[in-house]
Amino acid sequence: SAGGAAGGSAGGSAVCGLNLAGTLALNSTVNGTLSLTSTRQSPVPACGTVNGKGEAIWRVDVSSTANVVFETGGALDTLLNLRATCDATADIACNDQSGVADLSRVSALLTPGTYYAVVQEYDATSFPAVGGAYSLTATATVPAPNFVCTAPISLVSGTPLTGQNSAAGGAPSAACATSAGGQ
Repeated sequence: SAGGAAGGSAGGSAVCGLNLAGTLALNSTVNGTLSLTSTRQSPVPACGTVNGKGEAIWRVDVSSTANVVFETGGALDTLLNLRATCDATADIACNDQSGVADLSRVSALLTPGTYYAVVQEYDATSFPAVGGAYSLTATATVPAPNFVCTAPISLVSGTPLTGQNSAAGGAPSAACATSAGGQ
């Protein structure tokens, strides 16, 4: 998963020269079929083994910053990667089997823009792809208003951080500094 906010193509107006399976709206599910006769269009993902088989590329438009979880469903052993452009060689997130059973799950904090979720079936000599139906779900949640700290406290290795007790109660602080109630 992504550690920080990822930026996609600005304004949701990106043009993709590859064949798209369609558009996946946030907080919805789409269904598709992976065919063994289709050929790869996009660069190989950073995770898993795909041996050049087909894929389904879904456009995802994000209108406001959101934590987005993408999950595959169905009986196929899937790989799932998220990219800022449809033909990007680098993945924002990539996963092979962190979902239920052989399914895939990735999450990222996404800023407004257009992104591409690429679904593929695992394909190795010892476990060949079979093709078939899958589903892809995108679930978005709005991050807390204070999810980005404008004045973070620097951490120094070997130096204790004091005044950060969230277990002892006290009112939370909206400031990015030490306070009686913690951060």
